[in-house]
Amino acid sequence: MVEKWYEESKVKTCGNLDDLFELWITAHREEGNSYDGYKTEKVCKRSFTVDGFLSDKDRFNGILLIAKESNLSQTYENGYICGDGKTFWLRQAISSAEPVIVNGSGTRFINGLAVICNGVTYRDDPNFSIERDCLKNSAYMNLNKRGGFSSSKIKSINAYVCYYKQFIAKEIELINPSIIVCCGSGVEEMVRKALEGTSLANMTIISADHPSCRKSYCERLGNLKKQLK
Repeated sequence: MVEKWYEESKVKTCGNLDDLFELWITAHREEGNSYDGYKTEKVCKRSFTVDGFLSDKDRFNGILLIAKESNLSQTYENGYICGDGKTFWLRQAISSAEPVIVNGSGTRFINGLAVICNGVTYRDDPNFSIERDCLKNSAYMNLNKRGGFSSSKIKSINAYVCYYKQFIAKEIELINPSIIVCCGSGVEEMVRKALEGTSLANMTIISADHPSCRKSYCERLGNLKKQLK
């Protein structure tokens, strides 16, 4: 049986993402012995990465992009990586006027997300550019809020989703998307696991190639279009 490090009723009644994240951060900090069974080495227990709407909520286009976890390799603190619970790096990056605002892998990731958003938005006549207008009006979230490294530990992420599925489902409910696009292998299965038995279980969920994959944009859009039929 899963430990409860939080009051379920408080999660259910959260009315916005800030309040939800405050509870989630507390749950990370107060999690009991179960954490030792699935933790990722060198990831701080209290680490937390915020996400959500990439621009103002009233401009939301209905597209929610979901990935496994943030790559926090550059946030070492006393030998551990640790998200600060405040910085939404993706929102900061795409709001910049500069065309290149993060390192090479980060730029590739953002461009890949833009291609996905363009493919969903222009599904009948896909736009093959990496313009970010569609992306700026979408929402983005990671399943594992503690974050990790460039290579994901699937066993740890699966366990995290199992333990924190109520939080994950609540975040999706608050974002209220018209479509969920799962970015990368295995993400759709984990999202469906988190939503199982909830009112969100039957919403439109599709998969896309990982935004940083080496496939051409044309190939990615082709794979995406097959699921949008």
